[in-house]
Amino acid sequence: MLDRFYISLVHPSRIGLFVKDKIWMPLIHILIMLAIFTSMLAVRSFTIDYFSGTTSKTLVDIVENSKNNLDIKFENNKLTGTQVRFETEEYFVYFLNKPTGNFSTICQIVFEEDSVTFRYYLESKTVKYEDLKYDLAFDFKNIKKHDQVDRMRFMVFVDKVFTNFNFNYQRAIFIMNFIFSLIIIGAAFGLCVLFSYFTNPPIDKDIRVKLCMYDTLVFFFPLFFSIALATNWIMYLGLILPVIYARITFSHIMKVRIKKR
Repeated sequence: MLDRFYISLVHPSRIGLFVKDKIWMPLIHILIMLAIFTSMLAVRSFTIDYFSGTTSKTLVDIVENSKNNLDIKFENNKLTGTQVRFETEEYFVYFLNKPTGNFSTICQIVFEEDSVTFRYYLESKTVKYEDLKYDLAFDFKNIKKHDQVDRMRFMVFVDKVFTNFNFNYQRAIFIMNFIFSLIIIGAAFGLCVLFSYFTNPPIDKDIRVKLCMYDTLVFFFPLFFSIALATNWIMYLGLILPVIYARITFSHIMKVRIKKR
């Protein structure tokens, strides 16, 4: 098995030696690489605090700089006042009003009268204010007047709220990135097959698929680097590698047919 990894990653011209392999052999190799990639993706996704201290600072700045008359108060675990929605690049925040629909591709934090809800794709979680163990009060009117006490109380409140949803956000990010990565891997395999036809059309379909699966293994290295360095452009640039490997592989083999018994 190690020799197949070595040849697939270093000597694509010799991948044609594997024409007699069963289909499960290259599939196992891909699954091993996929398992390594999934582990790296999980470590990265579940170790990032997506709602860091800048979240509360951002919301405070939005409230202070808002041109609307914000009549929102929090007291005795109850939120009262007028409806308002704030938008940032990462999420939407609703106070006392609900977004339409039950599915969102943008992270939404919905503050209702006695609870707050997190929504992102299929993730949804609701927390009661009383469960936050937060007994202080604040008023948006005071925050707009740059009152430091209410400003700090609101920031602490926001941090408590968002901390409860960090794992849900991490899980949603992991799932969506994993699904997207599977699509990209499928695209890399499709490009291998496509360009292998341009290079050597007569090869049998079953053999072509097996060899292209071996050629696709090299694409996992750009995936590894894209996760390690948090740069997606490496992934997209890496799509050219399976194409190059496929052209090398299929330019070094003749028309092959295996008789079925």
